[in-house]
Amino acid sequence: DHGPRIPVRINESIDVDKGDNRVYFGVVDSDVRNDHDRLVVPQGSRIELMVRISRDNDLILDLESVTVNGQRYAVKSDPKRFESQRDH
Repeated sequence: DHGPRIPVRINESIDVDKGDNRVYFGVVDSDVRNDHDRLVVPQGSRIELMVRISRDNDLILDLESVTVNGQRYAVKSDPKRFESQRDH
């Protein structure tokens, strides 16, 4: 069972050389609605992402939480994996 997609924008660049489990902050890029067209996460809501690096140096981004109207909610999400373009 998949919930709605949450489009996010990160406020800072991700430095893969800083190591694992670093938290980055961003915002929801557009309103998120449920299947009944009810607004569940407004655009501009603050998000927290956890960055991990896989054994093969791919970057894995996990959406950890979203803050809506001052209330922080933990998010269960499918990690987004980005293949490494690094030379080393």
